[in-house]
Amino acid sequence: MGLFSKETCAVCGKETRFTKIKLADGNYICGKCSSEIHYKHDDFQGIYDRTKLVNKKMSLEEVNSYYEIRKQNLEELKNFNCSMPLNKNILIDEQSNQLVLFDYFSYTTNKLLEKNPPIFKLKDLAFMHLAFSEIKESQTVTGKGTAESKAYLILGFEDPVFDVFKVEIGKIKAKEGLFFDKVKGTSKVEEIFDAISAMRNAAIAEADANGTVIPANSMDSFWTMLSRASFMGYVSSSEVKDYLKQYCGKDKTLIREIKAKYNIK
Repeated sequence: MGLFSKETCAVCGKETRFTKIKLADGNYICGKCSSEIHYKHDDFQGIYDRTKLVNKKMSLEEVNSYYEIRKQNLEELKNFNCSMPLNKNILIDEQSNQLVLFDYFSYTTNKLLEKNPPIFKLKDLAFMHLAFSEIKESQTVTGKGTAESKAYLILGFEDPVFDVFKVEIGKIKAKEGLFFDKVKGTSKVEEIFDAISAMRNAAIAEADANGTVIPANSMDSFWTMLSRASFMGYVSSSEVKDYLKQYCGKDKTLIREIKAKYNIK
């Protein structure tokens, strides 16, 4: 078959034309069906993920399972009601204990259903981490130095499709003569982190009281999400070492075992 040959999409049954993916089992999927499965956040809004769904290593069975998950996601979004925007990128439904990463200023039910962003249960939040961009220094017109850094919240979910996200939650600003960690913006960033952490813990406690199994509330999920976040470049190698030291102390054997088991570099 040539580059411009027309195969039949195994999902919708239409001709694939120019945009198509050949799967591992020889089936083809068209660009339209592929895009319906994959949701890409707009980076300029401050929400980042590097999830790559449909690819040539997948089988049609795997594609169909993802397709069903995305359809179920759309059904759940129909009942989502944002009662608390923590910031412009993090929407919370306190009634259902669910979270959606979506631009609040674009938020309407119709827009949400059109974009179909992933919806998560707070009890499935397995990993949280605060990260900061490199400090940008500049001078004011009066010659005084200033410094600025963006603050990000790294979130890792127990989810079969979308798991690790990097979300911009604020900026830290400093003026000449002040310590960076005691300047404008720090308290707001910490408030967002603490608020999500508290809601996550409350959701887990409620689920636990109902006898629900909670995979996210385990060290296995924590190390898995840390490994994924590190692989994506959201958590630095020095921060990974800090986590290992925090949970393993000076037990070098345990550290080696964890790094090997979860492929932590």
